[in-house]
Amino acid sequence: MQTISSVVKEEIQAISKAEKRMKWVKQWPWILLAFSLLVSIATGIPGIQGLAASAKDLAWFHVSVFSAVAFIIIGSAQYVHDALIELKTHVDVKEKPLREAIATVERVANSMRGDVRCEFAGDDEAATQYLCSKCYDDDLIGIQGTIVRPEDMHSCYSSETYKGIELAIHTLLGRPDTFIEEVVGTNAEKRLVDAYVMGASETEKSAPNRIAWFRLNVETPILNFLILTYRQSGTTERIEEVFFGGSRYANDSNEAVFKSRDIRIVQEFKDLHLVLRSSSTRVPASNLRDRLDRNNATGVSIQEKWEQKNLYALLNRTESCADANSKADGDLRILTTFFIDYFGLREDVLIPLQKKGVKIKMLLTNPDNPALLRSRFGLRQDGLGFERAQGDLLSDLRSLSAFSNIELRVSDSMPCGFVAHSKEWAVMGIMPAHASYVVGPMIEACSNSRLWTMLEEDWNTRWKAAKAYQLG
Repeated sequence: MQTISSVVKEEIQAISKAEKRMKWVKQWPWILLAFSLLVSIATGIPGIQGLAASAKDLAWFHVSVFSAVAFIIIGSAQYVHDALIELKTHVDVKEKPLREAIATVERVANSMRGDVRCEFAGDDEAATQYLCSKCYDDDLIGIQGTIVRPEDMHSCYSSETYKGIELAIHTLLGRPDTFIEEVVGTNAEKRLVDAYVMGASETEKSAPNRIAWFRLNVETPILNFLILTYRQSGTTERIEEVFFGGSRYANDSNEAVFKSRDIRIVQEFKDLHLVLRSSSTRVPASNLRDRLDRNNATGVSIQEKWEQKNLYALLNRTESCADANSKADGDLRILTTFFIDYFGLREDVLIPLQKKGVKIKMLLTNPDNPALLRSRFGLRQDGLGFERAQGDLLSDLRSLSAFSNIELRVSDSMPCGFVAHSKEWAVMGIMPAHASYVVGPMIEACSNSRLWTMLEEDWNTRWKAAKAYQLG
């Protein structure tokens, strides 16, 4: 069975062979002229004629010479004829640029092998920013997909991103003949759903047939995806693009989103969307949000393994709060003994937050209270004893005091664990007697949860009893 590559190889070899033959054909007139000149000289030399024994021999000599010349002329003519026929046979291939022919073959061959075009779109937030920008493109006419991003604090967006999603959806649906069809997971992040719902609220009242919300009836892991439909300018054709990946919470993996316009990949996700719709119930937006309120009533998630990189990501999402009525005391509040990874925290979190103008309050253990320090570090099995802990604590206090946006106090009360919280979330790690909080679970809470309220009350009690530390 011939393959595309073997056929093209034969065609190229045929062209090369014909070109070589034509090159020789172009040289034949000069060869014939030189040969005829030599024959004329040879037949005109008397010495050569004298060598002939008789006139008969001389006649035979001339006949032989002219026969040879005639044979050469006829043979070369046949050669030219064959070369021209061969070139004519392959002229259609010859006219195509070789580079274009090879590229075409590669595309077809890749298609036959099952290869598809797929590009890396960035992390989850980068893909969301891309989606928002496309909503302002007049050629985008519709979005279909899933909202299954779970209610997990370390992977939440910034307030600006949620607002950006709302405005983008509002802009998209502000154009006629646009639509949205979303399948929402049973435990989807409420703020993300709210951004979509609020963005579509006006259109849902005036043109409800352009909006479709589906509540998934079963809780199951689903790869998040969005299918974007574009109109092709000047035609009735449609172009579709799918984004998939991201929004799949996992402590030990980074989020990655991929995009593709390959019709086979797009069709697979369109089929999946139909399957999910058939396993869902179409509901109005109000019903959808009420269900999410009930499912996320506790507002608390517990991850078995603590991940410091997730903590950093969460801390970096803190924004400066200009709302005088906010119930939060400071933009970010942190309670701990001292920081076990201060240099990483300083470079990756504290300096970026200072540039954003985020106000931070920190409550650390009093280094002048040896009994308190011994009660925390006396049973440690990781080599972090009282003397080292006291030295690291004093070093942290000196370094932190250089930040103008950080207010420091020290406490004589044993901390309940590592706690960081803002007006929107809280994260907590327990402090076992034998090790650091990083060996335990990571507990995350929304600001509407009872745990967040309890941690706020605990903070207020400790902060009022704490005091500023005077460095010697």
